[in-house]
Amino acid sequence: MTPTQLIPARSTSLSTRTTRAAHPVPAPLRALAALALATGVALLTGAPASAHDSIVGTSPEDGAVLDAAPASVAVTLSDVPQAIAPRIIVTNSAGATMLDEEPVITDRSASVELPALENDTYQVAWRVVSSDGHPIQGTYSFTVAAQVAEEPATDPAATPAASDEPAVGETASSTAAADPTSTASTSTDAETTDADEGSSSTALVAGAIVAVLAVALAGLVLVRRRSSLKDES
Repeated sequence: MTPTQLIPARSTSLSTRTTRAAHPVPAPLRALAALALATGVALLTGAPASAHDSIVGTSPEDGAVLDAAPASVAVTLSDVPQAIAPRIIVTNSAGATMLDEEPVITDRSASVELPALENDTYQVAWRVVSSDGHPIQGTYSFTVAAQVAEEPATDPAATPAASDEPAVGETASSTAAADPTSTASTSTDAETTDADEGSSSTALVAGAIVAVLAVALAGLVLVRRRSSLKDES
């Protein structure tokens, strides 16, 4: 057999193989394959979405500005988390830790009570184990901007007025200091009275002396007169 006779035979064989491979796939098989592919894609895309719980709310709300410090913080999830080492940490704007405690799990929420907080911005970092056993975590923040009470201004009407009446211990001195004219008048009256009494005493003494002298003089005149009468007789 010559080489030229073998070539058509190979061509025929290739043509036969090509014809066999070109047979169409039955419609039921194609539908089954499409269904299997769609199911696989749905399982692959749906499994991660339902694998972990997600956060549905916080208290206070993320970014909230409060006019009073909250009493607690809480995180609410889409399902009940497991009580496996949950944690909530609260820090202020300077990074100082204000709270680092294990929260209380109640239904779908994890909450913890807060200490007294001053005006500042605070960040809440939380971590829980979701219902499917996978740990999840996140952060949110809130700001406390409570109004500071101003000190009341001093009310002049509330200031006790000075009493016009002097104290018991100050009565005498205050009276004397308040009325020097009266004191001087009293002193002058006392001196005048003493002077009058002295003048009266002096007048009485002088009168007594004059009376004694008058009596003595009268007696002397009588004695002389009697002596003269005796001499004449």
